[in-house]
Amino acid sequence: MASLATYCYKVELSFIETTHSKEFTIIDKSIQYIVLDYEYIKYNMPIIYIVVKLDAAIHELMQRAQNTNSGMVTLTLKRRRKKATHPIDQIIIQDQFNYYITDDPNENKKMDDNVKGKGMAFKKTTIGLIKKKLIADNNKSFNGVYKNTTPFDLVKLATKDLSNVIIEPFTNNPKVANLMIPPTPTIMQFISYVNAQYSFYNSPFIFFMDFDKIYLKSNSGKYVDVKEQGMPYIAIDIRDMASHQAHLTGIVSDPDQDAYLIYINKTNAQVFNDRETADKANVTISVTADGKSETTNIDTSILSKTDESIGSKIYIKQKEETSGSSEMATNTIIDNMITLKITKSDMDISIFTPNKEYLVSKFENDDKYTGRYFLVSKKIVLVQSGIYFDASTTLELRMVLHY
Repeated sequence: MASLATYCYKVELSFIETTHSKEFTIIDKSIQYIVLDYEYIKYNMPIIYIVVKLDAAIHELMQRAQNTNSGMVTLTLKRRRKKATHPIDQIIIQDQFNYYITDDPNENKKMDDNVKGKGMAFKKTTIGLIKKKLIADNNKSFNGVYKNTTPFDLVKLATKDLSNVIIEPFTNNPKVANLMIPPTPTIMQFISYVNAQYSFYNSPFIFFMDFDKIYLKSNSGKYVDVKEQGMPYIAIDIRDMASHQAHLTGIVSDPDQDAYLIYINKTNAQVFNDRETADKANVTISVTADGKSETTNIDTSILSKTDESIGSKIYIKQKEETSGSSEMATNTIIDNMITLKITKSDMDISIFTPNKEYLVSKFENDDKYTGRYFLVSKKIVLVQSGIYFDASTTLELRMVLHY
């Protein structure tokens, strides 16, 4: 086993007023912190938030351009290895972004520019960024009747112009004689409509357009192969780290297990239990149009004392040609039972992707939280430390399988 390299980060940020092709550099010293926000269920692309003390003139210009759609932000994020003898900067994000800008009305102060002793007006504001190309790629219209096809073929048709699309093999892929697609303005809406008819997986799905790859997968938490993306498993060990100080930072690679190992202090882990859902239903029954039914029991014993013989039931109407709706609803309820949030600094942020398999191997002498999880969200906070930024990562994971 070996510890992985840790990194620091460099930020280059500028605003471009497109009407007159003028570029205004935003100095990195004015940036308080940056949040890279990946909400894999709520949204279908990452959002970047930058909290910055902005020159008042640039702030006003950005607000004006925002209202007239005549501006954009360019962001370059580089990383370099800490303690490297000959450090090399590696670009991990370099793109143009649509933006929105807010301001705090209580923040309008004079600050010393430390150059000529001249006072300058600054405003504290938050800039939100979404990659322009991702928005453009997603904006594709569909409408009409599709014949003699399958759900997978429809998805491949919708994503044929996109690069690096990672698709988990479908559990349900029936033959489709005719499917009428109403007007849909985006790829995401098209995929959601097809899934609503045929349920790609026996669980909800995510469709997420990341900076370098696009993912369509289930919430099963199982590994989906991506070439040249390191080890498939991420094993998380949560305990009182007072006697294990050597494991407090970074990530350890274990080639024998084909896994990355992360040790988390129990004070940096939170568990949320959805007891209400567990108490409300412990049986799902799906019914087809011709009256055929499919029943699946829900194991709520981890969270609930409900007697299975007197538990509630959920009824679902499903298309005749689609199986697995009962199992999908069951998995949806189970998926929402246990959620785990962990936070740690000095980790390689590129490792945490939706296609990985996340395993909680230990939870401080409480095995009801051990099992397989899927990645719900990832938040990376970059905080200035000298001339570079240090990263702290928070992962939100939801249990899929207890063991």
